[in-house]
Amino acid sequence: MKNKYCITQIGHLPGKVLDFERAIMVKVIPSDFVHFYYYEKSDPNYKEIVMDNEKLLLFNNYKGKEQWLAKKEYDSDEGNYWEIDMEDFTPAHVHETDQETGDVYLRTLYVVNMVNSHLDIIEAKERGMSMSVKTGSQRILEQLDLEIVGRDERKFYIVGYDNDGYAYGISCNSPERDEGGNFKVDQLIYEDDVLAEGGIRIIHVKKNVGIYAYMTRQFFKFAE
Repeated sequence: MKNKYCITQIGHLPGKVLDFERAIMVKVIPSDFVHFYYYEKSDPNYKEIVMDNEKLLLFNNYKGKEQWLAKKEYDSDEGNYWEIDMEDFTPAHVHETDQETGDVYLRTLYVVNMVNSHLDIIEAKERGMSMSVKTGSQRILEQLDLEIVGRDERKFYIVGYDNDGYAYGISCNSPERDEGGNFKVDQLIYEDDVLAEGGIRIIHVKKNVGIYAYMTRQFFKFAE
């Protein structure tokens, strides 16, 4: 899902960061948070509120990337906020130390998905390039080692079964997430099919019956 963000800071990081030999950190805040960020600094909880709302984006500093980001920053300063799809990033967790207090915080770093070593998915989309690149959600699901069932467009990562004969899963091709980053879970009716992955074929899907918290690997079904 796309949202508009204001750039508040761009900085270069020393040394290799994750897979990037040269990295650029971009701090952004939601467009509807701009007033608080700039005009409510006297709020006693200002620092904590900002940390809860800002996102840290990591870009590979390949040729031309600094100029590309500088244009984004200029547009943002002019009020033309950057429309970002967070599916173009893969989250990673890092520790950040407050230079004033020495407190250490666990922060989420959003790493842009790369098409190749000198082009990321966001810039590629702007150029109108046609490609098949895994989203951040798809990359996360691949790492969870969940059971995959179904075939063709109805392939799902299974997060649970119940005693009524239903399966519960997340779409492989188009996973969806809520505002908290949890995956939306569908209820599945299935039947045996030796040609399908996992030996079962999905014959009916009921959308958004629960959520899957991938950090704790817990499935929560909504009350009916």
